[in-house]
Amino acid sequence: MSFHPESEYRLIFLRGDGVRAWAETLSSDPEFQCNSRRADFGVRLRADQEVRCFRIVAGELRSVQAQEDDAREPQIELAGTISAWSKFLQPTPPRFHNDVLGMQRRTDEFSVLADQAVLTRNLHVLHRLFEVARMTEVKHARA
Repeated sequence: MSFHPESEYRLIFLRGDGVRAWAETLSSDPEFQCNSRRADFGVRLRADQEVRCFRIVAGELRSVQAQEDDAREPQIELAGTISAWSKFLQPTPPRFHNDVLGMQRRTDEFSVLADQAVLTRNLHVLHRLFEVARMTEVKHARA
C-alpha cells in the first residue's frame, strides 16, 4: 500500500462512531476474544490533549469516563502526539511505529506508563487491540 498522509488518520477509533465500530469489531474478533478472555485491566490512550479511558474485561472493550467507578486508575497509559498515533495507524506503519514498545523505545513522541506485570501479561491483547484499531482507522479514512 502507498503512504497515506497523516491528515487521513484522525484517530477515529477514539471518537464517537469509531469507538463503537472498534468495540463491535473486537467483540466479534476470535483472536481478540481468545487473547483477552481472562483480561481485566484499564488502559488510558492519550493523543496530545485528547484522552480516552477503556477497560478490557473478559473479551470486551468498555469505554469509560474518568468519573465513573469502573474508571479506576488504568494500569497502562499510552501517550503520544497525534502525529505519532497517525503514523502508527497507517496500513504499513513507518519504521519504529509498528507497535507500542517500538514507538516507546525509538521515538521521542510516544511513551508507555504501565504496571510492568500488567503490560507484559497483556502485550498480546494490546497488539490485537491496535491491529483492529488500525483496520477501523483505515476503513474510516477510505470512506
